[in-house]
Amino acid sequence: MADPTPQTPDPLQTPDSPQTPEPPHAPVAPQHTRGDLPPHVRTLVGFTLVKLDEIIDAVGALDDATANAVPPAPGANSPFVLLTHCLGMMRRWSSTVNLGIRVPRDREAEFSAIGRVADLLVSAAEVRAAFLADLTATDWNSPPVAPATGYGPWSQSTFGVLLHVFEELCQHLGHLEITLDLLRAAELRADDHCAPDHRAPDHRAGDLRAGNDPA
Repeated sequence: MADPTPQTPDPLQTPDSPQTPEPPHAPVAPQHTRGDLPPHVRTLVGFTLVKLDEIIDAVGALDDATANAVPPAPGANSPFVLLTHCLGMMRRWSSTVNLGIRVPRDREAEFSAIGRVADLLVSAAEVRAAFLADLTATDWNSPPVAPATGYGPWSQSTFGVLLHVFEELCQHLGHLEITLDLLRAAELRADDHCAPDHRAPDHRAGDLRAGNDPA
């Protein structure tokens, strides 16, 4: 008899659910029961948590020095800063805007944040749980309690606010991936600079113009 098809883990499952794997890099904060989310909301929440978890996993795989490193590019931020900013952004929209319950936030300080990866992962687990609790308390049939201004008509609905959180996480996941690529490239350049040159004195680099490909 063929084995049943394995089920894809549901990012919305609570820690008590056997479907939820325990992240190896951080303790899992208790998650709140979400009640009956409308199907379209539940789908978007699932995608949102997948993107958040990808950011957390990527930063969680770094040592403290790499996590706090800033690539050599104008306006770049460290991986630590990007995750810190995402955590502040999520609660601002899910609680301060949608619920009218203000969560203290210093947005400017997020972009100069430094610290230990282990501590940031604990904060991330706490924010993830609080974010889910905010969604449970949200009235998806009503406008935000404290709607933001200057963000377009989508910010006038609770679902639109959630969509904005998803948008921001997707954007910053891309920022993080580019940041990690730049940091790896800088590290490789540093290694090459320090490595001895074993080429013969008359060695010349291949000409990459068409018709003379060294490969």
